[in-house]
Amino acid sequence: MPELKKKYALSKDFAAATLSELFGKEKLKEATVRQANTFQSMYFENTGGLSFKAHPLPDELQLSTLNAPWLCDLDGDGAEAVLLGGNFYGSNIEMGRYDANYGNVLSISKDGKMKAYPLGNLTVKGQVRKIRPVTIAGNTCFILAKNDGVSQVIRPSLPLKN
Repeated sequence: MPELKKKYALSKDFAAATLSELFGKEKLKEATVRQANTFQSMYFENTGGLSFKAHPLPDELQLSTLNAPWLCDLDGDGAEAVLLGGNFYGSNIEMGRYDANYGNVLSISKDGKMKAYPLGNLTVKGQVRKIRPVTIAGNTCFILAKNDGVSQVIRPSLPLKN
């Protein structure tokens, strides 16, 4: 917010200011108040009738942003899993980059239990924004489109599960 940047040249002064000092009591009275109850990455199950049930993702998937899911049957067993890519480098300098995701597979059992797996010996770096399948020489591979980076084609080696 440009007016705050002019008013508070030093971050220590901005950090010490109250909300009333930052915005003024009148603006705060008019403000819409929102509340966040969790910051976990979640999977929302559609239970029908415009109702959804929230399921926190496994701890391994809480380390960075998840921007590119693709539902697929990686091992041919008929059970679909979610191939995941993520990361985000556009945060401000104080927050740092969200760069701890190297590609994962999320499996959800019929009873709703979730398990995250790495992509075998593959390491995916960069900001993955889209994942799409492609067939190469009869093999299903995946194109990982990245923001500000070169796309990567992967063929996850099986088995992925430990």
